[in-house]
Amino acid sequence: MLALETDRLPDATVDALRERGHDVVGSDGFPLHDAARFGGAQVIWYEDDGEAGRLVGGSEPRKDGHAVGY
Repeated sequence: MLALETDRLPDATVDALRERGHDVVGSDGFPLHDAARFGGAQVIWYEDDGEAGRLVGGSEPRKDGHAVGY
């Protein structure tokens, strides 16, 4: 089963997933519909380019973090 948060994907995408045989339900139909029960991501990734390297950061829009560089 693929559980989606309500209104996070266009209806056409959800329909296409169902046509391919996926069981898709919205979070409002999921037993644990509290959004806090869904996983989230906030990451910092170190990319080693063989010289100085760089940090790449990102945060999911549902969460309270953000990536900032200087």
